[in-house]
Amino acid sequence: MRTLKVHLKVVALFFSVLILFQGCTVYKNQNISLDQAAAAKDKVKIVTKNNQTVKYLNITKINQEYFGFKKVHGDLTKIPIQKEDIEMVRIKDKPMSAVVGILTFLGGLIVVATVGVLIGGGLHVM
Repeated sequence: MRTLKVHLKVVALFFSVLILFQGCTVYKNQNISLDQAAAAKDKVKIVTKNNQTVKYLNITKINQEYFGFKKVHGDLTKIPIQKEDIEMVRIKDKPMSAVVGILTFLGGLIVVATVGVLIGGGLHVM
């Protein structure tokens, strides 16, 4: 019974780490314009001049004004963006986000396997 509890704790830890890193997004290092961010139709991170970081699901341009979309309490909210307050605009790096997700999964799998072998008393060859 004791080993079952230990195994369940390891499995719970593994799934907790997976869930934590599932939403992990990597942003490109280069600074882009708001026009390029609106054309990308992807996640955007904006750093303001007072060092606040704001993340949007995407940015759109309506009548020469920019708006960022965020989920607030499950609803999509349109938030106006002030161009003069922006220090840096970065978009999501899709390939790196995928690589980080895969590496996180594999790392978690290796940890679970290692802990399972250690708890189980090692490998037994027949």
